[in-house]
Amino acid sequence: MPSFSRGLAELAPILQRNPRDIDDYAANPFGVLVYDPKDEFALRSSLDALAKRLQDQRSVRIVSFADLLVDVLDEQIEHERSSYDALYELETFDGFTEFASKLTTILDTQHHLDDKIAAAAEGLDETRDVLFLVRAGILFPFYHVSPVLERLGQRTRVPTVLCYPGGREGVTGLRFLNVQDALRGYRQRIFG
Repeated sequence: MPSFSRGLAELAPILQRNPRDIDDYAANPFGVLVYDPKDEFALRSSLDALAKRLQDQRSVRIVSFADLLVDVLDEQIEHERSSYDALYELETFDGFTEFASKLTTILDTQHHLDDKIAAAAEGLDETRDVLFLVRAGILFPFYHVSPVLERLGQRTRVPTVLCYPGGREGVTGLRFLNVQDALRGYRQRIFG
């Protein structure tokens, strides 16, 4: 049985009934669906099936962090009048640490991902539609997803589910990709 089965079984009826109920505290309608990273493809297939089941009731939009990252990098390269080759050279000649630092700076200080997610939510009805964020593992080791969730409430009220590759530790702790120490204090409801 895939690692996300229990969480998805708990989440699906909520989404069918009222997506805003994914939030236990009614502050922001965001939830986290935890899954083992090895189940990435099975999760995406299950989300596609869930979206089809929900399509008569509500719009479901699935947004990939991989696509968002490419968009952010394309814009940054254009802004700097640079190229992907320059990024490759940075890693080749200055090392992975410098390359990772550059990506972290691009993603963290300028909040490009927040902008992209907010844009992806445009046109969705915050009272009935759902946004899924997938492929968060692409951000490792450059960026943690917890800051995105913290800031997302300032950008959109569309019910959003972050599909989190990793493990759960205790009630509010999550280990990104099962390799990082657990970050505790997630305020969003955790499914799985």
